[in-house]
Amino acid sequence: QTPSRRESVCLPTAGRPPSVHWRVSRAARDMAHVIGIDVGTDNCVVAIARRGGIDVLANDTSNRQTPSMVGFAGKERRAGEAAKSAITSNIKNTITGLKKILGKRFNSADVQAELPFAMYGLRDVAGDAQVQFQYQDESHTWRVERVMAMLLNQMRAVGVANNEGQAIADCVVSIPPYWTDVERKAMLQACEIVGLNCLKLMHDSTAAALAYGIYKTD
Repeated sequence: QTPSRRESVCLPTAGRPPSVHWRVSRAARDMAHVIGIDVGTDNCVVAIARRGGIDVLANDTSNRQTPSMVGFAGKERRAGEAAKSAITSNIKNTITGLKKILGKRFNSADVQAELPFAMYGLRDVAGDAQVQFQYQDESHTWRVERVMAMLLNQMRAVGVANNEGQAIADCVVSIPPYWTDVERKAMLQACEIVGLNCLKLMHDSTAAALAYGIYKTD
């Protein structure tokens, strides 16, 4: 028997045990728009599946790659292209390389390797690596997840601007396959901060293989 359009289906929620699901109507699922965010060390890319293909979306400067950086200047918070355009005069308050330090301990080899190159402050807070910068004429120390959330929100804004203004709540985010559970949870927390429902954390290698073969018929 064909299920009713009002029937609910179960979809897995990332970061929760397999037995826990969230319910959504079939009609709502059909109308949903899911974006894929490739978070890189230097740049981010966002894409959406539509019209029988995958569209890589352009940001407000018509670039398909958005710089992976967040800047703070006076009372302004800038992400992506806006942060990059002001980095020369605001380098100590521009956070770069977020992917390298997300979810890592301060004494880890990755954070210690990043220290000589980080123009912003990296601080040890209860063993975790956190970023320090000036914002609204005050010194702030934030968790890396909070700054990563700002970058993810910027990528969602690119998706909304290219989706006729329709809201986007669901996403798939690429991560390195060698990330630990702590680093994966940190990325999920960054998504939660800005209200993004991460359906899946996909390994970079899996994403590359999928992009290569998704439309191959031979």
